[in-house]
Amino acid sequence: LVTGVQTCALPISRHYKKIYYFCLLEFDTLLLPMTSPIAAMEHLTDALHGDQKRADGTTNALHVRRVRTILMTALQHSGEVRSPAHATALACAALGHDLLEDTDAAKETILDIAGADALAWIEGMTNTQDDAHTTEYMRQISAASEEIRLIKLADLCDNISHVSYSAHQLGTQWVHEYFLPIVDPMREAVSDTSFVSFPRTAALLMSIAMIAREHLQESLSMLHSR
Repeated sequence: LVTGVQTCALPISRHYKKIYYFCLLEFDTLLLPMTSPIAAMEHLTDALHGDQKRADGTTNALHVRRVRTILMTALQHSGEVRSPAHATALACAALGHDLLEDTDAAKETILDIAGADALAWIEGMTNTQDDAHTTEYMRQISAASEEIRLIKLADLCDNISHVSYSAHQLGTQWVHEYFLPIVDPMREAVSDTSFVSFPRTAALLMSIAMIAREHLQESLSMLHSR
């Protein structure tokens, strides 16, 4: 889900960034032990999301970093980190959760950087249709692995918070007619699923999403009263 995104009209610059990144990736295969998967995913998402601007001027590259931070902080705070390898794959998947949906990133590139688990979780996060087909996507997420549902919860936390602070720019009509009909059912659907391996992390993320939603409601109420 892209909230209030405007594509910046810099095709030459964006094309250059892609060429630079893929050349860098090819060169870095010689230095793989020195390059962490997370750092490589940050390079990739910065290159491919960096020109996708939101209404407040921030980019989707910042959004995916915030999603990563929300998820990994919740996981660490809840004491449910399984292993360094699992945490790395999860962080990479959180960073890359919009790559297949919103960019032309190749699955092979993600696989080379982050591994099979991260790629599978990114694929599970991807809406292969569009935001008009929310029912099918909700079923997909609800039936997905716990890792994918945790990433979706962190994604909801950031998107709802972002819209709350940007509602005056996005407009109340857009929030009511486009955004809320997508995020409210998704939040409820994921909250109704069971988390066996990560119950505390899921509960924390659900609480953050609930608080963000209340904050958004307060913002909307203030705007309506003007």
